[in-house]
Amino acid sequence: MMKKTLTLLVLLCISTVGWAQTASALEGYGEPLTLEQFKALAGTGKRFGFVATSNTATDTQPRCDHWMRFTTVHNGTLDETALFYLEESTTEGCYKVKRASDGLYVSTSAESTSFESEGSDFRLVNRDPNDPTKIVTGAQSISFEDPTDSTLHYNANAVKYNGGAGSWTTYAIYGAIYKVTLNCVDTNSESLNSQTYYVIDGTTIEAPTIAGKTPQGASSVTVNGADAELTVVYAESTYDYSLVVNGVVPGMTMTIKGESIEEGSSNVSCSSTVTAEDVIVTFPDEYSYMTYFVSVNNSTITVDCYDSRVDDIFVPVTDAYNSADNEPAPVHPVPSQRQLLWQETEFYAFFHFGMNTFTNSEWGNGGEAESQFAPKKLPNPKQWLTAVKAAGMKGGIAVVKHHDGFCLWPTATTTHSVVNAGNENGRNTNIPEAFASAARELGMKYGFYVSPWDLNSKYWGDGTSDYVNKVFLPQCLELAQYGSDQFEMWFDGATGGDHAGYYGGANKTRTIPNAATYYDIPNLRDTVHAIAPNCVMWGVGDEARWIGNEAGWAGETNWSMGSGESGNMNAWKWKAGESDAKATDKGWFWHSGESPKTANTLFKIYLETVGRNATLILNFPPDQNGELPSADVTVLQQLGTLINNRLTNDKAKTAKSITASTTRTAGASRNYSIDNVTDDNKDTYWATDDNTLSASITLEWDEEQSLYYVMLMEYIKLGQRVKSFTIETSLDGDTWTKRASGSTTTIGYKRIVPLGGSTSSYTAVKAKYLRITINDARGCPTLHTLSVF
Repeated sequence: MMKKTLTLLVLLCISTVGWAQTASALEGYGEPLTLEQFKALAGTGKRFGFVATSNTATDTQPRCDHWMRFTTVHNGTLDETALFYLEESTTEGCYKVKRASDGLYVSTSAESTSFESEGSDFRLVNRDPNDPTKIVTGAQSISFEDPTDSTLHYNANAVKYNGGAGSWTTYAIYGAIYKVTLNCVDTNSESLNSQTYYVIDGTTIEAPTIAGKTPQGASSVTVNGADAELTVVYAESTYDYSLVVNGVVPGMTMTIKGESIEEGSSNVSCSSTVTAEDVIVTFPDEYSYMTYFVSVNNSTITVDCYDSRVDDIFVPVTDAYNSADNEPAPVHPVPSQRQLLWQETEFYAFFHFGMNTFTNSEWGNGGEAESQFAPKKLPNPKQWLTAVKAAGMKGGIAVVKHHDGFCLWPTATTTHSVVNAGNENGRNTNIPEAFASAARELGMKYGFYVSPWDLNSKYWGDGTSDYVNKVFLPQCLELAQYGSDQFEMWFDGATGGDHAGYYGGANKTRTIPNAATYYDIPNLRDTVHAIAPNCVMWGVGDEARWIGNEAGWAGETNWSMGSGESGNMNAWKWKAGESDAKATDKGWFWHSGESPKTANTLFKIYLETVGRNATLILNFPPDQNGELPSADVTVLQQLGTLINNRLTNDKAKTAKSITASTTRTAGASRNYSIDNVTDDNKDTYWATDDNTLSASITLEWDEEQSLYYVMLMEYIKLGQRVKSFTIETSLDGDTWTKRASGSTTTIGYKRIVPLGGSTSSYTAVKAKYLRITINDARGCPTLHTLSVF
């Protein structure tokens, strides 16, 4: 017969010491209590219960050393649980038994608050009858058999021992029983069912679960010294889901349970639960190669659309999500592993060098004679990368083919290349080879800019696929083979327009209707990723986006989804922004008489790009010697000094204390402590519990500090979350001043906030306390780094 565990001890015996009078109030004392007798107690004020034992040979008073729990009787079935406690000690020195938020515990003079438990089931703690100084291990709870015979039975052995130095006697404390009736009706007042409960005073009864229906209004009742009755109204349930769609293509449609979903929708309500089979995506004929995968996790529906010919475009980095560690569920979209590695590069250089360097142009027309490319020295990519590394850059992108179509490597796809350059230095030039070699030697990342638009090729825009198949894809494949460790391949979005080109002698204007279709982007990604798996395809490659300007700034609100300076919180695909900016005053390519911008100007650009959840690719053009001018090298050193002086002395690490208002419960092998934000480990992070969307973090120093910047970094492996935050400082911990008001919205991969309010000045704020409050987020906030400079 199935056993139910509870501690509704129906009085076993009584003793002296003032307990007998209380015990006599219970009808049926000394005999098993029938279910009908139990129900008859409801509303009478008569009490029943358990609790203490003593050894008649060694104890002079009862020991209140048992932890118990009561179990209610509901329609003849033992189910709900209510804790009972003794408000005051009835005998001097007896342990007090009290109700606590974390369970029932006992204490002597409030000094001892330990308890034993197994799961959520409080167990008896019994002393060994042969040695009262020891606790009996594996002690059993009082157990009652399932009351199919309407009689409550008890196992006296669990609470009463005989033998040893004396007999153990159980004393009783009583609780009053009351009747609770819940009438469940629908919105038309039609009865659904009626539930009756017999419970101890103070017990709260929740409305029962009814499939497909949700309680409206009051749905619980707490007994307070009298019988209680409650009518609960149930309405038809609605199931609300967040909808995340990755890899959207033009013209695709979606239905969920047969209902059409409008493109861009981020929320869906259904009358019943949704399964993956309920979601149907249909692609137009021109995207017949697309397929999709649906997952439904709690209240989130995720639809990943991808090219069936490519295996890994939309594989998130959260595949290893481990619920045993209580990790937060991802808030989609999330970055792929290559996108994450790309964003960690943060700050890198652009090197525009090529035919335009020697023709004083920004855009050639493709008809330039190859002999015009004649460097005065053999181009020196190592000098380029060494100079930018001094500024703190982690890599660089070399232009190896601009719109004029001239290739800076000996390609098999065209004669318009260094093979036919005007001097030996030019003919010995192989920028992809030298650039990749130098980057590896210096421990830097590297990649190549290759223009899809080709003003020289007779095939480009001729209405066939010859250019893509004979020129462009083979060129990308050649470049990919210069190194499987490339981090980015850069594709400009220019598509012709009114700029006339040579086009093999046609000398006319040409355009293409759709770059993604014309350049066969899915095949392009497959080709490059097969060789360079961590190479992000920028621009038409659709794995990272242009920030929307060439002036060197991103929006203070900047989502890693969507387009432009600010992105779009509701966009379906992860596509973080890259800001491309010129470090010199004339153009992307070198021009005689140009000068670099000042280090302070470049530092401002850094704060407004890297410091606003974007990457910064800063252009320094090599001159006709194939080297960076000395003035550029000098300003790069100055920039590196500014970044090092202003953004490396992390005062968060010297704070007297860092505290969080709330912290997520730790898992089996991972914790979410606030200490994680200062441990220099990008794989640990602080987080709140699910559905806790706001929290504060406070730092305190022993002495007043001069503070300039706060840097925050979200754990974006699980998605970008924070929608609004506030930074405040204080000298006394009581009076707080808001800083950078109005600019603190998104965080993302990295956010650097000037406490003085401006990226143009270096202004200190005096403070002993600093508080960061996350006001709102798309999911529980996660931060892996917090720094104060």
